[in-house]
Amino acid sequence: MAETENKIAKDEENAVSEQPEKISIPTPRFDTENEPEDVPAKKDRKILKRVLIAAGAAVVVLAAAAGITGAVLLKAVPADRVADNVFIENLDVSGLTYDELLDSIKATYLLENKDISITCQGKTMTINGNEIGIGANPEETADKAFQVAKSDSAVENAMKALQLKFRPEVIIPSAFVDDALLDQKLNEFGTEVYGELKQPTVTIEGSNAVITPGTAGYNNSPEFARGEVKWHIQYESFENIPVSLESAEPQPLTIEELDAAVYRDPVNASYKVENNTVSIVPAQTGRYLDKEEAASLLEAGNSSGETFTIPIYTSQPEVVENTLQQKLFNAELSNFSTSYSTSAAGRKQNVAIAAGKLNGTVVAPGETFSFNGTVGLRSEANGFQPATEYVNGESVQGIGGGVCQVSSTLFNTVLLADLDIVTRSPHSKTVSYLPYGRDAAVADYGPDFKFRNNTDYPIKISASANGSTLSMTITGTAYEPAHNVSLSVVTGTASDGRTSYVLYRKTTAGDQVLRDERVCTSVYK
Repeated sequence: MAETENKIAKDEENAVSEQPEKISIPTPRFDTENEPEDVPAKKDRKILKRVLIAAGAAVVVLAAAAGITGAVLLKAVPADRVADNVFIENLDVSGLTYDELLDSIKATYLLENKDISITCQGKTMTINGNEIGIGANPEETADKAFQVAKSDSAVENAMKALQLKFRPEVIIPSAFVDDALLDQKLNEFGTEVYGELKQPTVTIEGSNAVITPGTAGYNNSPEFARGEVKWHIQYESFENIPVSLESAEPQPLTIEELDAAVYRDPVNASYKVENNTVSIVPAQTGRYLDKEEAASLLEAGNSSGETFTIPIYTSQPEVVENTLQQKLFNAELSNFSTSYSTSAAGRKQNVAIAAGKLNGTVVAPGETFSFNGTVGLRSEANGFQPATEYVNGESVQGIGGGVCQVSSTLFNTVLLADLDIVTRSPHSKTVSYLPYGRDAAVADYGPDFKFRNNTDYPIKISASANGSTLSMTITGTAYEPAHNVSLSVVTGTASDGRTSYVLYRKTTAGDQVLRDERVCTSVYK
């Protein structure tokens, strides 16, 4: 009797320790309860599920015949490892911890190179997995493998462990695709199947709008087909996936769409200033429809399915090229001169260089002019010479002395042309070539003189220095009516007791006052 009991115990031990040969043929799993109703072969898969259940019962008989007890089965799957005989595709993950399982999945090339084929209306397209970003989700796939034979039911776990003794559990990776890439391929396929959907087009030919009808084609809606492809990939079905792509008819052209395609406002001729050169941008006529006439013709044309025309009409701009050409630089807006005849040779050269850099400068309408930006750095490399200049109220020798006479002369010319002053600074000491309060100091990296062309047309600065007289002229388009500008300086007392000089400008046109402003205040040492 003891010998018989020892033999039975030994048989049970051998049944647990000996591993049956692993089978490489995957056994598909189906979640039939969650399948869409329209998935083919659903009934067949339900039948297959019942067959597998019956097979499980047969496995119990085999286990009994092999002498494997329930106690052995209940201890067969460790809680911290994957059950034996579990595969992910061809990847054996038996006995791995969760971290080892996850690392193994991440290190394995799953699905990425898998080709799929889709079908619609008798046509087929083959797509490489890389083209649509097919891949396996590592975490979701690992969870599926790790949970085999680890349900809440000990009996079910024992049954599953028993089944694993005789056949492998093949896990289908939790697949994903790049929706945008998949949609792109589906759209390509849809266009191949149905052709390109073309909406009606409108072209302008002379005095007519030519309407070309559209053509039916693929409707560019891949959303439903995308879901079909993803469902089949999830269940590892890659070949001949039927996709529901549809065609559509072109939309009839509406009067609002036609009017939007035809209508254009007229554009006045304008000036363009580049590198002190003024060119005229031509005017452009406008276009419009007689909407009542167009609506009637459009309705008939849409019904015909043929190309048809609708007359268009033109509207004229208010300003054309000839008008602008006649206005361009047709009047002298102001001129002003100062004397520098007693200046030293270096100072005279500086005045001449700065005047030369200003001469011919064109300022576009609305543009702000910068003296420093136009004349540039006062350096020997730019031709400027040492000469007397003011620094902190003291007369010193510096490169570019005399340039402030050029900026001050321009300041007065701009005032008389009735242009807007943006930035102006007084000297620290009075100057001899201008009345007090009407000078404009400039310096490298310091004060700048700026003004804005507040007219509707370009203006041009002309500057000349003949060795004794510095002359400035601003040419533009004549004011209508003509502007008369007067300047005045009113003296006062500053807060520190020094004399202040307040500059005023008044602009009139006939009896009308256009501008009466306080321009700036100057206080000198």
